Amino acid sequence: MLKKINTFDEREYQFIVGRDHEISMFSEYLDNGIIHGKNIWNLYGTGGVGKTTLMQVFRLLASQKDALYILLDSRDFNRTGHDLLKALYRQVKGTSGEFDLEPLLEASVTALQELSAYQKVVLAFDTFEELTGLESWLREHVLKWLPEDVLVLIAGRLPLKGSWLLSPSWRERILPIPIEHLNRKDSFDYLRRCGINLEEQMEHMWYQSKGHPLAISLMAATQWTNGKSVRIFGLNWFYDIAALWLKEVPSKEMRKLVEVASVLQHFNQEMLAYLLNEEIDTDLFDAVTRLSFVQRSEKGWKIHDLMREATCRLLKERTPGYYQHLIEQCAFYYANAILEKSRKANVSWEVMEFLYFLEDGLVRTVKYLADNKKYYWEPLTDFTVSEAQAYVEARMRSKNKVAFKHNDPESGTEVQFALTAEESTYLIKDVDIRAFHELDSRCVHLLRSDEGEIVGIAIIVPLHEGTLLSLEEDPVLRPFLYNLSSSERKRLETLPDRPAGWFMRTLDFCDPGDPSYIGEGFRLESSYLCTGGIFILSPPPTEAVIQGFINWGFEIVPGVTQCHYDSKTPAPYLIVDTRENGLEQYLSRLLHQAGMEWRRHEGIPSAEKPQGPLWSSWNLTQREQEVADLVVEGCSNAEIGNRLFISEMTVKKHLSCILNKVGVKNRGQLIGTFMKQNLNKN
Repeated sequence: MLKKINTFDEREYQFIVGRDHEISMFSEYLDNGIIHGKNIWNLYGTGGVGKTTLMQVFRLLASQKDALYILLDSRDFNRTGHDLLKALYRQVKGTSGEFDLEPLLEASVTALQELSAYQKVVLAFDTFEELTGLESWLREHVLKWLPEDVLVLIAGRLPLKGSWLLSPSWRERILPIPIEHLNRKDSFDYLRRCGINLEEQMEHMWYQSKGHPLAISLMAATQWTNGKSVRIFGLNWFYDIAALWLKEVPSKEMRKLVEVASVLQHFNQEMLAYLLNEEIDTDLFDAVTRLSFVQRSEKGWKIHDLMREATCRLLKERTPGYYQHLIEQCAFYYANAILEKSRKANVSWEVMEFLYFLEDGLVRTVKYLADNKKYYWEPLTDFTVSEAQAYVEARMRSKNKVAFKHNDPESGTEVQFALTAEESTYLIKDVDIRAFHELDSRCVHLLRSDEGEIVGIAIIVPLHEGTLLSLEEDPVLRPFLYNLSSSERKRLETLPDRPAGWFMRTLDFCDPGDPSYIGEGFRLESSYLCTGGIFILSPPPTEAVIQGFINWGFEIVPGVTQCHYDSKTPAPYLIVDTRENGLEQYLSRLLHQAGMEWRRHEGIPSAEKPQGPLWSSWNLTQREQEVADLVVEGCSNAEIGNRLFISEMTVKKHLSCILNKVGVKNRGQLIGTFMKQNLNKN
């Protein structure tokens, strides 16, 4: 029969945070019955995200309402239909139910039908992913015969798929309920309930745990241990999470792929083939993408942050040479991608990925912050000029000192810098928003929150013949322009549609020390770094800020400064020049700073190189060669279609012909064959 709820269970309930919506739904079921005809609730999420805890909360609530709550954990019985029924019957009748399968099935279903006539009945399955081979039997022989007012809870790592969704009759009964990580507010609430109240300590624990419930719970437990610290126990909880998730990975071959994929921020089959220098079996790769800690991303797939960081730490400790080799290969991969793609496409995403592998704490920290998308940039329009001017006026009225302090996600070392209240407004003072907008409509960008509020402004002025005269009057850029030689000045006098570069006049946020705003600024600046022009700025003359830009590959312009910010302190100009062969030099400089010596073609093969002779040995048509080139670049079928202005179906047909002609089975084998041919040619 139903277990009695004790004071311990009730106390545990008081530590539940961030699940108000799910608890409210379950309470509504207990009070009013099935919600919208959905009597199969599918709770899913990664290991340790709190599915089992939520099921226990449901059990407590059901007990308080005198509902029958039957919880079947797949780990508590053998994975056979007979043993499942015995476990079910034992909870319903209080006896083991020693019958043969068919009589036991009939007795169990009949008992549930009878009980549901006068009380709420909840049938809950935990760790459902481990009921391998029983899903179809359970669905057809048990669930199909239950009354519609019996609530079935199915909790597992993955959402229900396949035959659950093929039938409209089953599909209309299923309510998917993804169990998400805790947000910052709920994480802080939980930590306070655990007796942790220091804001800085909570911020650190939230940042390290990524809001993963089990991780933040384990971190709170280490704080509770007298005389110990997170630094001592930190790796233990980190590896505990990784060990929990690795239970999903059954073979050495799959673990090898997971390890390599963890080094990458985003991965696909071709990238793994490149890093491992071997063909990747498509079925094996597909199995990796189905793991609960692997998520679809804009650029392929990604490993959950906690899993990725734990795996990388283990690799670095166990095989430091191999780990460093993978890091370098990733950096070279993206360096070549930037160099090749920048001639024809925006490479801001590749730049962000490239910078992550340079092992610079500040760059890596800010890049991590930029991944947490909470805001969006939009260009200023005639209709939003007044709103932007109001932002500037408000900023000048509310000056606040800045103290940025955050941890590098890889090394754990602290990254920090500080600005006085006056320094925090250097980049926004004396700025005429309307004048810059009228100078060139591309100048001003607004950073908005999801609620539509302006939380930041950037002024990045294109350098061309239409802006230079006005910029010569700007107090920040004027000294730089006047110190140019006539030939260098002439190089900037390009047509407006092809700027010679960009001058970042302003990058300001309502809270200049907020890490998420700084991350968004980093994202915007990165989009201008490798555009085949110059990118110049003059930050406040603060050592930590200037050093951060130098770590980012900027160089100090010798012999010229400006003193506009406080009328006395010289502020240097910092520049990245990617004109002509400057892009290759810039990438090489960054890699050299990171201790990596780059050989030009050590990354992905170039789509711009004359690949015809390589592909022509297989008699590919011109269009097939174009498709093959883009496959080598790592493009998906949809991206290839967009680039070549053809349908995705047409891309698939071309790709099928290419695979047949080359004599390979999949994209990974195709890129492996190309790389071998390319190496032989070189």
